[in-house]
Amino acid sequence: MYPQCQAMHARSIFPCQDIPDVKSEFEFHISSPLPVLASGSSIDSSGSDIASEVAAGTKLHYFQQTTPIPSYLFALASGDIEKASIGPRSTVATDPKQLPAVKWELEESTERFIETVEKFVFPYQ
Repeated sequence: MYPQCQAMHARSIFPCQDIPDVKSEFEFHISSPLPVLASGSSIDSSGSDIASEVAAGTKLHYFQQTTPIPSYLFALASGDIEKASIGPRSTVATDPKQLPAVKWELEESTERFIETVEKFVFPYQ
């Protein structure tokens, strides 16, 4: 499952000013029995009060997006997902059958792209 928030469909997922010039930080909880990936950093929520309210067989996933972004850049994916490292600080996630091809496509150049962008903006986290 994944939502398509572009061009102005984020408002179908959560209440927001769904226009490019309005940027926000996000903080959200998602419960799912399947792996979940989303915009922002994944935070351990196992000790939270909300985690105790999740139904059996599901896991609570907590994400924080601390850099303000337009709502159309919000991303969410859940399902049969596998992740793999493609560099010292980058990871890809995809369908398990596609993982070797995706790694091959991205692992050679991703770190160079990150290093180049860091020269113009700020360190990649």
